[in-house]
Amino acid sequence: MFVAVDGYKSTQNPVILFVGVATFILCGFEHCIADMFYFSLGELWSAQAVKIILVITLGNAVGGILIPLAKK
Repeated sequence: MFVAVDGYKSTQNPVILFVGVATFILCGFEHCIADMFYFSLGELWSAQAVKIILVITLGNAVGGILIPLAKK
């Protein structure tokens, strides 16, 4: 997701957003906001679901921190 947004900021080409998001989805990566929606839609909230969301959120946060650091 960072690569898609950063690519758009540097080129102002919206195609990069679509390619970046599509790649993220096709690779099967989890996204905490989307998963919270799915758990809510399916009424599947439980202690296990909260643990899963926390792990996914931590993974998203680590990726969101490390990728920009690697770029610098």
